Amino acid sequence: MRNAFLFGTWWGALPVLFFGGAASAVQVVITCLSAGMIAGGAASFSTIPIAAVAYTLPIFVGSMLAIARVEDAVNLPVAILIMSYATTLFRAVLAHAFEFTQRFILQAEGERAIRRDVLTSLPNRFSFNERLENAIANATQFDQKFALLLFNINNFKNVNDRFGRAMADAVLVEVAARIRKATRESDCIARLEGAEFAIIASRDCRPDQIRSLAKQITDAMPAPFLIEGRELYCKASVGIAFAPSDGSDANQLLRCVDTALYRATTLGAGPIQFFRATDDEAAVRRHALERDLASALANNQLSLAFQPFLDLGSDRIRGFEALLRWRHPTLGAIQPSEFIPIAEDIGLIHDIGHWAIKSACLAAAQWPCDLRVAVNLSVVQLKNKALLDGILTGRGARFPAAHPASCAGRTERR
Repeated sequence: MRNAFLFGTWWGALPVLFFGGAASAVQVVITCLSAGMIAGGAASFSTIPIAAVAYTLPIFVGSMLAIARVEDAVNLPVAILIMSYATTLFRAVLAHAFEFTQRFILQAEGERAIRRDVLTSLPNRFSFNERLENAIANATQFDQKFALLLFNINNFKNVNDRFGRAMADAVLVEVAARIRKATRESDCIARLEGAEFAIIASRDCRPDQIRSLAKQITDAMPAPFLIEGRELYCKASVGIAFAPSDGSDANQLLRCVDTALYRATTLGAGPIQFFRATDDEAAVRRHALERDLASALANNQLSLAFQPFLDLGSDRIRGFEALLRWRHPTLGAIQPSEFIPIAEDIGLIHDIGHWAIKSACLAAAQWPCDLRVAVNLSVVQLKNKALLDGILTGRGARFPAAHPASCAGRTERR
């Protein structure tokens, strides 16, 4: 604004100094030049009204003074025209400035909206990705480090399925409020998706301090959530990774912290887990098994081993238990305790279970009539409403009506 005022004062001095002693033709030129500078300044500073006034007002005042000092009746209409012209310009400047301000406000609100989670008012994944990239850049440039915490509300899907979307959303709002209270002002909190939240902690990120921060979060969750007169209980698991020691780019760091969270959530290693170098190897192996398990069934890599049931009283075999086996083409035999949880997580357990029941019934159909077969079922399968139909279909398609053999389910993960 200061520069605009100085520049306008310089142009305003032009008519004051030269208008009175100039010829009529030159006076016309000076008047037109002053009017043009008023118009140009108003247009140039239209988005900053105070700067537009600071620039054009000295020119307007200088022109009026110069005309008033010359005793010529012809100059009166000219003064009136300049005053009308300036007034119109000022009104146009104010209107344009108001329109520009409204447009700027709407644009700013739109940019904030695309970076804000609607439900919790926390930064969303888009905003989190930007802040994570900035944190990594600062850590690289200034040789600093920061901690990334990824935490999830355990079994939150059960809340959604049992109580509905509205109550689940209310729980997430309360979770976000508790996180704000448990964290520091310098920590960047974001809701990524579902019941998954992240924190970028760049201040005092020593492992003991970060563990204390994570513990404050996990300790804040067990208190009951009072939603619509109901008491709901939730627990949180936290995975932690450090930059740049665990990862020097966003993808690598997110993979590391996700691996630590997986160990905390799925493997029952404790609610707070730091990333370890050995975790990365486990993550690579799990990813490979997820990829290959999808084709294991089609490529006949799965098989059943039958373990006999021995009646100790009569010393006779009464039946067999069908045990699922997977021989990987490069990794060899994979333990069921390793690939069954993977099949549950990626949704293949139902197809594999259907194949196991069908294959066990097909094998039992070739046995003597007094032998039975048992097939282990995953807990996830028991939640499938189509399970019983699949068992009856598999049994009925393979046995005569008088054949007493049956497929019995037992919930055991081997």
